[in-house]
Amino acid sequence: MRALAASLLMIGLGSALAGCGLQPIYAEGQQGVAARSLAMVAVSPIPERSGQMLQAELLRRMQPDGSPAYRLDVVLEEKIEGFGIRGDESVARERVSMTATYRLVEVATDKVVLQDIAKSDAGIDVVRSEYAVVEAERTAAERNAHAVANRIISRLALFFRTQEQ
Repeated sequence: MRALAASLLMIGLGSALAGCGLQPIYAEGQQGVAARSLAMVAVSPIPERSGQMLQAELLRRMQPDGSPAYRLDVVLEEKIEGFGIRGDESVARERVSMTATYRLVEVATDKVVLQDIAKSDAGIDVVRSEYAVVEAERTAAERNAHAVANRIISRLALFFRTQEQ
């Protein structure tokens, strides 16, 4: 009885959502509005190693075509905070945080059309080996750059998709 009720509920919700106009952002694949618009975005250089990782990930995902209509300016802030204190008062864990404040600027008018923030955190264990901690911090920075790039790309794609409608 519950399975039947759940099935009927899902069918009803599916019918309701179909009529509301929701569409996937990348509905048309590489020929769609989101993909074509992302290819028209140039990414300004981002300083520091983490900024270079973020810029490389953004460029890899957006695949700019060389004729930018928009420019993406990113200000990156990174923080490493220790928490989780051991009995000898040394740090047991660290939080590696990345915050990207970004602006999408229309090149022709130099007008800011979108401004937002993307964040990511990664936790690491602090062990006795200094090399292991440095390597864990580097890996956490890579994960954060990937996550922040995903958030930025998703937000830009949504922006372009809603502007088209």
